[in-house]
Amino acid sequence: MKKTALLFSTLFFFMSCAEKKYLKEVISNEKISITLKETFEETYYNLNIPIEFELNLNDDKIISAIPYFEIDDKRGFSGDNYYIDKRGKKKMFSLDRYKPYNYPTNIYIVSEKRKITKEEVIELIKKYNPSKTIESLKSKNDTIYLTPYLQYRKDNPQFLYEMRKQPDSLILSIYIKGKGSKVVGERINW
Repeated sequence: MKKTALLFSTLFFFMSCAEKKYLKEVISNEKISITLKETFEETYYNLNIPIEFELNLNDDKIISAIPYFEIDDKRGFSGDNYYIDKRGKKKMFSLDRYKPYNYPTNIYIVSEKRKITKEEVIELIKKYNPSKTIESLKSKNDTIYLTPYLQYRKDNPQFLYEMRKQPDSLILSIYIKGKGSKVVGERINW
């Protein structure tokens, strides 16, 4: 009996000391897409990857939560990458429009990290969305949706290897009532 009580006490102690997980990456079932990107320097095709996270922010002690997406160990700009609340598929650049205890429970980031060639675009369209053509991408607002990210990962293991060469992360700066601010992050496993 004493051993059982000691075991439960020890287990309870470790569970209470465990760091609260505020975010967790999940493999998204949202579709990857291709867009045409235009900058001052170049025009190129981009493979857009939906990186999904479960958020555990709905606590009345959390006053604010500000996300930062780090790409290749550099902080991304909110104009380059945006967050989408899965509840209503609403595009947002931060979480500041939410009130405490009303944050989304799932978001995804549309990562624009991967430039692809015209030949790769044609090959991806043939494989995943043959009803479209590369001519469908005439301006920077045009998008061709391909396949769920989960399926794309299975079909393209080399893609994962390439994406993992440079670390990417989602960082949250959280302000907790009575405790001040805290920075937490989750490295993206692609």
